[in-house]
Amino acid sequence: MSIGKFTFTGFLLAVSLVTIAQNPGTVGTDQTICYGTAPQRLTFLDQPSGGQTPYSFRWERSNDGTNFKAIAGSTGLRQEYSPPVLGRTAWFRCRVTDANSVLIGTTNAIQVTVTADLIPGTIGESQTITFGSTPSPLVQLVQSSGGSGSHTYRWQSSEDGRTWVDISGATEEEYSPPRLFHTTMFRRWVVDALCGSIASNTITIQVNQAIVHYAFTYPDSENLKADGWDFIARPSTGGARDTEQTEGAVVSFDQGAHPGIIRIPVDEGDLWENLNDTRNTLFRDLPSDWTSVRLKIASFDPVQDYQQAGLAIYQDDDNYVCLTRVFEEENRITLIRESDQIGENVNTFLSSVTDDIYFRIDWDRRTGLVATFHSTDGQNWNPAGTVTEWFIDPRLAIIVTGDANPGGYPVASIAWVEVSTEPLPPITDYLRAQPGEMVFSAVAGQPVAGSRSILITSEYGTELQWNATASDAWIVPETTNGAVDGALRISVDNGSLSPGVYDGVITLTSPQAPGNQIDISIVLIVNPDVPVRASTWKNGRSAAMSVSVDDGDPTAFDELVSNGFKGTYLSNGLVPPAFYTDYYHAGMELGSHLVNHHCEILPDEILRNQEIEPSIAGIAGNTPQPVEDLISLAWTCGVANYRMQIVAADYFLAARGYNVNELEDSTPENFMYLKSYNSLEHEPAPPVDLKTVVDQAVSQHKWFNLVLHAEMNEDGAINYAGTQDVWGASIGSVIKYIMQRDRFVLSDYTVTDDVISFNASRTPVPASDYRSFETAFGINDSITIQVNIDDGRDIESVLVNGTLHKYSLKEIEGDLMLFTNIMINTTNPAEVEIRYYNESAPRIYLSTHSLNFMATEGANPVSQSFDISSLSMDITWNISFEGSQPEWIS
Repeated sequence: MSIGKFTFTGFLLAVSLVTIAQNPGTVGTDQTICYGTAPQRLTFLDQPSGGQTPYSFRWERSNDGTNFKAIAGSTGLRQEYSPPVLGRTAWFRCRVTDANSVLIGTTNAIQVTVTADLIPGTIGESQTITFGSTPSPLVQLVQSSGGSGSHTYRWQSSEDGRTWVDISGATEEEYSPPRLFHTTMFRRWVVDALCGSIASNTITIQVNQAIVHYAFTYPDSENLKADGWDFIARPSTGGARDTEQTEGAVVSFDQGAHPGIIRIPVDEGDLWENLNDTRNTLFRDLPSDWTSVRLKIASFDPVQDYQQAGLAIYQDDDNYVCLTRVFEEENRITLIRESDQIGENVNTFLSSVTDDIYFRIDWDRRTGLVATFHSTDGQNWNPAGTVTEWFIDPRLAIIVTGDANPGGYPVASIAWVEVSTEPLPPITDYLRAQPGEMVFSAVAGQPVAGSRSILITSEYGTELQWNATASDAWIVPETTNGAVDGALRISVDNGSLSPGVYDGVITLTSPQAPGNQIDISIVLIVNPDVPVRASTWKNGRSAAMSVSVDDGDPTAFDELVSNGFKGTYLSNGLVPPAFYTDYYHAGMELGSHLVNHHCEILPDEILRNQEIEPSIAGIAGNTPQPVEDLISLAWTCGVANYRMQIVAADYFLAARGYNVNELEDSTPENFMYLKSYNSLEHEPAPPVDLKTVVDQAVSQHKWFNLVLHAEMNEDGAINYAGTQDVWGASIGSVIKYIMQRDRFVLSDYTVTDDVISFNASRTPVPASDYRSFETAFGINDSITIQVNIDDGRDIESVLVNGTLHKYSLKEIEGDLMLFTNIMINTTNPAEVEIRYYNESAPRIYLSTHSLNFMATEGANPVSQSFDISSLSMDITWNISFEGSQPEWIS
């Protein structure tokens, strides 16, 4: 209290004043809130006092706790204030004045602490997996942050992105999903102790539905069968074999005792070779585009020899591939293949695993490659071996068998099977081409007529483009690019090339197969322009004719023998007819007509392994013809694409076509599809009078391939050819003649007054990867050398390597030609001398150089004769024989 004196004019007044302390009150308390939320309402804990009521209030805010500013709209009689949503820490206080606008004071400041924003972090990453496989763990890419800093987690999954379900037990920062069978989305919730929860990004694990999962939760046999399984085996001879057992060692479907599996007991029986008596074998049809099958055996513990459980790709009882867990002296995993009842343990290795046995078999129908794998987790696969098989309508099989003396019947617990149609990885394809060598024969200064074909395909059937380049200007490709399957025709321009042997190359490449290059050898033999040639056909004949009889038929044998011809007999099947032995001893060629009469395009490995090789083995093993002499093939129904022809070239020097009805050139453009004339009973029909074709062959100097089957309906063409200037020989003999003739090299040619001399050799016939072809050339495979001799001189002798040699003379278009057959080889040239008489001597002519007789048992054949003449004088003559005279000649 204070007492003052106040002086007023005219009088004196004393006043007493009582002063009351002023207090703005207290607001509070401090708060901590989450980012993006509003603080609790600010109110006075202690009311203001002093001054004249009513009070006025003005709320202020500071962002640093020091500098405050009035909050717009917050002045008035309100004692409370509701701050807005805050994104940062702030301080608040209130300024209080009384009714006389006298400042009472400013309250304490309260701090509203704002936490950092709650960030869920990032999980990753989206994946694509195969049906039933386990995804990679869902890891934390960016850690969660913000809020109070005290975080817990929960994971959710969804199959549609709308309905989310908490995953039991999934409360860690990261999560490892189980095997998935459907596309599934995942997210992680971050739960903050203060600021609630927030969901992470969503990732999607895409499940490839190309793989179908079959869980063995079947409660009984009926449900198993209703889901597409059965117990019906296929004998290779046809019919069906029911393997299901209804008593004794039966399959257990008791899902109460062993949930999620069925148990198949090992029982008597086996599938090996001709046993084919398995029990409780499960089968399932496979989709036409299947690529992989997988099996999980939950447990299996064999204890006796041949007890086994495995996964098989099964065509029938005698054709399958099986990967099996087996006891055979020791515990093993073995890859078994059986083809046409011939079993083979392809690969085997020790393995003691008894639980969680996984098998997988992949089949690439592009290549026939069967790749097998085993695993202990169904994720990491170890190779178990590969084979090549061309299945026809295979099934999946689960084989539990092999106990000849059951001892406790160990069981195989089958958990699941998966069948995939997911495309296998792209294959790296590359070009294939045939022949590996192409030979042209020329005479210096004279053009080479005709062309040869290079057959071009790809190894696995991919449509590859190719480019061709020639190493030398004399090699003339018809085009320089193309696509498989195709043929590239090659011709040569010998132009002004001097005599010699020229080696060049056609190089094939493909832009789709980098690094793949095929070099085709092109050989040009330019012989000197002298009066010596290799005759177009044997013995200087005007044409060649080959009669081939298909399907193991005996047709035309008598007609061929009576005309001194040799034919080619071609058989199907694995064992040729018994009469082939006699036919071979009579000089006939035996050839292949494949095992089966498919009349369709065949994959490489079926053609190679099931047709060609068994056919060759059957002929070589059941006839006296050596395997090295088996060089001719006839395509069944004439069906063969370029791929098949390339395969055939590994085994044969030539393959005869069908349904062509054309003469073959003196050098075929394609040795793997020789032109021929059909049997009269087949369409397209050849000319009714095949004798006209003989005449065409003679006039055009070509090769007539006549095909016969069971009927002798060639209208007398064989006998007619026997009266014409025709060489009647087997396909193999003609092919070998052509190959030697075109490789003929003439060297060291000299002429003196009395002697013509020269050397004759040839270049080699190249081998394939499967055989040598040089071994097919024997002592009877000579070529005919044709020499245009001096019409005014008489021949004294012909010597080959210093030894007298037979020869004949023939007038051709006014010129006198000498013909002699000689053996030529690739290493030692034959030295040939043709000597003239010093003085004129009689020249003898024979109307024929051979007589052929045909007789039936007990009867003599009709006598034959030939004319002996001389143009210059009367002569006397004598007959002599090499060695003693045969008793049957008189």
